[in-house]
Amino acid sequence: MAEKSTTKFRSIRRRKRKGFCGLRTDEIGERSSESASGFTDGRHPSTSVSNVAEVLEANSQVSPQSKANISQKKLLNSSFEKLESDKAVLTRTKTKTLGLGSTCHTESASGFKLQDASLLKECISSAAICSACRDPKSKLQLFQNNRLREGRAEHLYLECSKCEAQTPLLTSKCLGGRGDGAQEVNRRAVLAAPQLGHAGLTQFCAGMNLPPPVTKKAYNDHQIQIKTIAVDNAETLMKDAAKRLVDKVAMESPDDIGDDGTTVVANVLVTIDGPWQKRGHSSRIGVTFVISVDTGEVLDYCVKSLFCHECKA
Repeated sequence: MAEKSTTKFRSIRRRKRKGFCGLRTDEIGERSSESASGFTDGRHPSTSVSNVAEVLEANSQVSPQSKANISQKKLLNSSFEKLESDKAVLTRTKTKTLGLGSTCHTESASGFKLQDASLLKECISSAAICSACRDPKSKLQLFQNNRLREGRAEHLYLECSKCEAQTPLLTSKCLGGRGDGAQEVNRRAVLAAPQLGHAGLTQFCAGMNLPPPVTKKAYNDHQIQIKTIAVDNAETLMKDAAKRLVDKVAMESPDDIGDDGTTVVANVLVTIDGPWQKRGHSSRIGVTFVISVDTGEVLDYCVKSLFCHECKA
């Protein structure tokens, strides 16, 4: 009967042991003698104790202001440095440097505010009295009418604790138009949330304990109105850009300007580029822009779609 092997089984994929990577005893002695003479094997001066002391002393003499400036430069990225160097852009730092900023730290309140209703109620109740009864013991209480609320625009009113006189306190003004138009706060909420959508805007209002936004139908109506204004503004800006380009070409190279009696045609260089609605080659909607090479301004654009709602209907 064969004897059982007592050799321990070792895996074929055994990791190779890392070799010795330090200096041996004889090499350490040679290095120490070379460093005492001031040269190494490559005949370059070695760093002695006195050299290290000189370097440390030089570093200690660096002013804290220069260290702070270096730290600030590290925090600034390249894009912000380019923005600061642009003379046509007025940043907050340039405003302070040129002295164009407002020296007054208090001003009349304007715009929309996120205000806690309980704090506003306490402030009005303690600081104001009723203008109808003029009773010094009267207090103004803040109430809200939920039936008259329009999206983010609430209908608040102040009621006197003595004579019960009511004073309306609206949170937004109307934009004008048919039926006084839409509320400004609702239009701005739709304009500020293009990436969130109606569902994302609703979730944001719920997290901030704010009134819910307008309905989905009203949200789409606001988007149509915003689109109409944006298209008109874009066409105006592109016409101005084309006029500036024609004036520039007429001044630099008049031979590139042609006139057929009704319109002025300029021979210029343009580049055409555009994005898709989503990544890949599966997008059905794309936008194309015509950009001038001389001025870098957008001259025209076009929206193309492979999906037709009329054909589907």
